[in-house]
Amino acid sequence: NKRVILAISEGYQSAVAWYRIIQPLSYLNKHNDKDYEVLVLPSSNVNIESEDLEYVDIVHFHANITYNKQLMSKLYLMQKNGCKLILDLDDFFEVPASNPFSKTYNSKLTNCIKQTLNKVDYVTCTTSIFKNELKKYTNKKITVFPNVLNNSLYPEIPSNKLRIGLMGGASHEEDYKQIKELVSNLQGY
Repeated sequence: NKRVILAISEGYQSAVAWYRIIQPLSYLNKHNDKDYEVLVLPSSNVNIESEDLEYVDIVHFHANITYNKQLMSKLYLMQKNGCKLILDLDDFFEVPASNPFSKTYNSKLTNCIKQTLNKVDYVTCTTSIFKNELKKYTNKKITVFPNVLNNSLYPEIPSNKLRIGLMGGASHEEDYKQIKELVSNLQGY
């Protein structure tokens, strides 16, 4: 009997959706198709009225859907019927003011995420440091599910030079400034 996994993110366009939900669960589906059937959907494509949801064993969803009250109510109902819920967090749920999305994020998601942390069965996050921070908010099992690049997509360039890179969206502007400062300080070494 295959275990049915529903993987949900807020759309297909963000790096969060790609690296935290779509890519790893598509990989699981491809390499363990005898054991798992994985359906990856943006939250807008989840039909909460579908009778097929009663056959879902696990829902792995990103924290960015927790504001969707109707969808979360459906997931909690599924959980009462035996479905396991796994919440994925890629970053802390209280976004600093330096983030251009902080006002919207903090007003829309922060409380929803905090409430959801203690309702789900498991939590996945990006690092062991973040895992330890999350333990202050929940006693649920937390597994580190790191952010990683698929190295096969990027050609290796032989060199004896140190390369430093950062991938991220507009919310990482402060990170870019710190990297720029670091690189400037390394010049001449």
